[in-house]
Order: sequence, then C-alpha cells, then structure tokens
Amino acid sequence: IHLNFLQEVIQPEGERNARGCVDKIKEMAAVLTTPVIIKETGAGISQKTMEKLMDSDIVGVDVGGAGGTSFAAVEKYRAKRRGDRIQEELGDIFWKWGIPTPYSLMEIAEMCHDAGMTVIATGGIRHGLDVAKALALGADAAGVATAFLTCDSLEEKMEVFLASLKAAMFLTGSATLEELREVELWTW
Repeated sequence: IHLNFLQEVIQPEGERNARGCVDKIKEMAAVLTTPVIIKETGAGISQKTMEKLMDSDIVGVDVGGAGGTSFAAVEKYRAKRRGDRIQEELGDIFWKWGIPTPYSLMEIAEMCHDAGMTVIATGGIRHGLDVAKALALGADAAGVATAFLTCDSLEEKMEVFLASLKAAMFLTGSATLEELREVELWTW
C-alpha cells in the first residue's frame, strides 16, 4: 500500500483528505490473504507514522526515503504542462521534502523488527555501498531504480554494484550480509 501524501498534495487532482487512512490500512491488512507491505514514495516514513501502524497485520515496510525520485518534482512538471502555476510552484517548494532514507531507517528499523516486520530501504540507493549502509542501519533488503534505469550498460552497472557491495563488506570485515548488519556506521 503506497503512502504518497506528498505526491497527492502536489498533484493537481490529488486527494488531500487522509482522514481515516490508518484505520483503512489496518482493516485491509487484517482481511487480505496476501501479505501487506506499506511503502512511502519518496518522503520517508517517520517513527510517528510507524507507531500508528504497529498494532496491525502489516508484514513489512518500504521506507521510500527522500534522496531518490521526487514525486513532488514529477507532479510539478505535470502541473506545468496543465498550466497550473500554483501546483507547479508547490512542486518547487516541496521538491526536496522528506526524511532521507538513512534517517528513516534509524527511526523505524528496530521497532519494525521487534514487531516482526521486514524493512526495505529505497530512496537514493545508487550503488553497493548504499546497500551496505542500509543493511547496517537495519534494512533487511534494498531496492534500486534510478541507478539501473539511467545506465548505459546494465551488465556493467551490476558488476560495479556488486563490486562496491563486496568492497564495503571487505572493508568492514564482514564475511556475510548478517555480519554486515552488525557493523556500526561511524566512519563510512
């Protein structure tokens, strides 16, 4: 389930009434037979938001932090094409709005794990070092889009991606991803 409040507020036709959405998410997670994961779409998930969702049947959370695709920017350009100068300017103002992925992970990873939820890091993950940092900050997995969508050679980009993850593991003395998850992020 996408939590895209920033996008909605910038969209010319966006839904600006979120009243009751937490209860609806909990209700859906309770009745659906497929696992429910909540995902932010570029503004990050705060501890306050997760606290509202902790007593639910959600199995995972994708932090979708600031640092990746800005849906305020996407909607700014849509508004510009429509000639909606107010929404276009709102897109400019909120272009960089949100909680960066690392901060979102620091706020919610432990509480999510304590509740048995999987934590996925997205938003600004560009190479293997970013994945290593996300894992060390509590993510169980990481997702990447822009780095692979904008490269000249997908095969070469994958090689660099894996090489940078392996280098981070070597430099931190981590033989496995589990060991990497235990490394403290102070100097890298």
